[in-house]
Amino acid sequence: MTQQGQVVVGQGQAAAVGTAHGAILQSILLNRQRCVNQQAIQQVHMETGFSSMKQHMDRRFVTLNDNVRHFGGTIQGGFARQDPVQAAN
Repeated sequence: MTQQGQVVVGQGQAAAVGTAHGAILQSILLNRQRCVNQQAIQQVHMETGFSSMKQHMDRRFVTLNDNVRHFGGTIQGGFARQDPVQAAN
């Protein structure tokens, strides 16, 4: 109903409008919660991947350092143990 340019809503209609707004708000909150949960899961996966990558790199650095020690203890020492002609080049 309208009265002098204003909309008047009956009690039944107001309850329906309130329920609709409540359902929309609840839907928004549920979607937000799903997004937060998904973000947390992705963060855990990312941290696990970084941890795995760090362990892999640490193993490779140990191998590299072992190889350097094997060839004279330092990079310069490793080059010094090469063939003299190759070392001169």
